[in-house]
Amino acid sequence: MITRLIIVGAIVALAWLLVALLERRRGGSAARVPAGLTLVTGDDCRLCPLAVAAAGRTGVRVNLVDVGDVPEQRIRSLPTALVADGNGMVLARRSGRSVISDMPVLAEMARATA
Repeated sequence: MITRLIIVGAIVALAWLLVALLERRRGGSAARVPAGLTLVTGDDCRLCPLAVAAAGRTGVRVNLVDVGDVPEQRIRSLPTALVADGNGMVLARRSGRSVISDMPVLAEMARATA
């Protein structure tokens, strides 16, 4: 009986630790972005003009942001597209060429969050 209680306690503690680590990785409340579609671009990005054009063809309102303005999102490659819900939690994230190829899907997700 005591062994079972110890095992259950260890599982609960491990689950709690896992949730805490995932919340920290997500960035907590500081990592929130505006609702809808956000496109992060930069000065030296060759694909960024193509991503902006692809986003413009969707008819969805796009928040254009310079990479220097979002350090808490840990942007590693450009362009990066983020789709966030009304609470600012990121639902989808694409970077590089996949921003351009997945733009129709990202735009649909952004429409659904509006």
